[in-house]
Amino acid sequence: MVNFVQPQPSSRLVYLCGLSASTEKEFCRHFKESLHEWELRIYSLEDGMKLAIHHNPAYIFLYTETIDHLTQVFSDIAFLRKHFPHINRILVCTNELYSERMLEEVSIDGFLIPESKGPELISCVNNVSKGLRYVHPRIRRTYVETPHLPASITDHERKILNYISRGMQNKEIAEELFISPHTVKNHKSKLMTKLELARTIDLYKFAMRYATQPTVEAVTT
Repeated sequence: MVNFVQPQPSSRLVYLCGLSASTEKEFCRHFKESLHEWELRIYSLEDGMKLAIHHNPAYIFLYTETIDHLTQVFSDIAFLRKHFPHINRILVCTNELYSERMLEEVSIDGFLIPESKGPELISCVNNVSKGLRYVHPRIRRTYVETPHLPASITDHERKILNYISRGMQNKEIAEELFISPHTVKNHKSKLMTKLELARTIDLYKFAMRYATQPTVEAVTT
């Protein structure tokens, strides 16, 4: 089994990966104007993922236009999350890609849109550096209402909601709570019943709203 060394990330190194020719110039301009003290490097999605484990950036911004494009690096994102959790992962995507599959399969620390300007970039970096997930207001629009938790929700179930919002799978949640994956699955089923949710993906969406709404900084545009 390979043991990966996890050095501290380069505090001022940032990767921008997968930017299209039409958006690269504008996005980079806003980034350099707002966060000019950071060292910025531009790569393709695939190259950025490969180089990240060697150069150890503090942040890696992943730009994608289609879900199919993003699926090409799903395994790489999971690898970074497992072996290099200190590298913050920011996804730059359109509203449409903030979807069911995204919530289920991608472990991301922040969500931006290609048109993000200085204030959003600064808020994103500030929140993520504090361990908070950042979601751009335009993407978060459908998650505005703070979800209501019935009194019947237990502390255990609240913890599971938080773990779900972080993209953790049943096995990972089980390890955190010292229970079996089957028990986690049962807790999820009970949560869906108590919250009157019909589908598993609805539970993921609820968990995202429950975990992020109270802690994300407001950004006016």
